[in-house]
Amino acid sequence: MRLAFRISIVASLAFFVLVLFLPNLRATWNRNQLEAPYNAQQVPALAPPSNTHQDDFVPPDVWGTKTIVMARLLSENVSWVEANLPEWRRAIYIVDDPNAPLHTPTNKGREAMAYLTYLIDFYGKYPETIAFIHPHRDGWPGGWHTDAANYDNVNSLNELRTDFVQQNGYVNLRCLQNPGCPDEMQPFRKPNPDDPEDRRAERIYPEAWKYIFGDTIEVPRQIGAACCSQFAISGRQALARSLDDYKKMRKWLLQVEIDDYASGRVFEYMWHIIFGKEPV
Repeated sequence: MRLAFRISIVASLAFFVLVLFLPNLRATWNRNQLEAPYNAQQVPALAPPSNTHQDDFVPPDVWGTKTIVMARLLSENVSWVEANLPEWRRAIYIVDDPNAPLHTPTNKGREAMAYLTYLIDFYGKYPETIAFIHPHRDGWPGGWHTDAANYDNVNSLNELRTDFVQQNGYVNLRCLQNPGCPDEMQPFRKPNPDDPEDRRAERIYPEAWKYIFGDTIEVPRQIGAACCSQFAISGRQALARSLDDYKKMRKWLLQVEIDDYASGRVFEYMWHIIFGKEPV
């Protein structure tokens, strides 16, 4: 009887300790999981959800609060991202290696193909903040368009106010307005007589607009935004468009018969509109 009583006391104490400390242990596990670096190799098998509703936004503790999306060539070294921005998870698409864990259907449209592929692959699983950036870190002239000290994307993201991204939905990572503002893209102006190829993205812009947005919204005569396809959006803003919308955008990019530079430039001056801003 005395032994059975002791066993009963020990079991009761163990039960109360478990009840008291299990929530803390669970919270610590979740926090460690959240802070762990994003490993792209663990993700490709994930099937995008079939729904397209904003209410299906996945809580940030599932996929982390911040993710960097990037397009890179197999030959480019982007180890600086993990080394200097460990709190950001990474979705880095290799555009010229179909066997890479994260890759694009083809290498076309510059960074646009990777950005759209991410939006399709992870629809409904977005984090709170998504930053779309280029693979080069810093320096002149390679990083001339990065509007931060030393043209450094590490500085750019460290200075990013994610609360403002949540409030605004879309934020261009470049504050300097030149080039891009107020009317870099003018789809209906005449070709440049000195360089007929100079404005080829403008000639194809109306076609892209009508394919993506339909005929109900008039093609703007002027589009202005700070260059150069580096921006941040909130996960909820990304969900303001349907999965089919992003698929349609990528389909246009895959099918259009125009060079890589021009097709990418079309999206360079369309991202802000896609994510809820006015053309100028």
